[in-house]
Amino acid sequence: MRIAVLAESKVGGIRYTQGMSSWYPKGQSSQRDEVVYSYMNNREEFPADSETDTDTIRMIVKEFLADGGERPRTGEWVDWPPRLA
Repeated sequence: MRIAVLAESKVGGIRYTQGMSSWYPKGQSSQRDEVVYSYMNNREEFPADSETDTDTIRMIVKEFLADGGERPRTGEWVDWPPRLA
């Protein structure tokens, strides 16, 4: 599970991967031209409709940890777009 947060806006995105498949919880459509997060100069694009409020992200992470790493049930999980793989 990858978690990205834009703290100033209190939104972020999640990417969950299991085997060769990836999903993200469908959220709001972003107001930004592109949804990109960076960690140590590594840029990663996220789908335009992946922005989720930080309270929901916290719930999803808690569920992920409580269920031993299984994909959480909270949220509407959709396939990660192949163009961003």
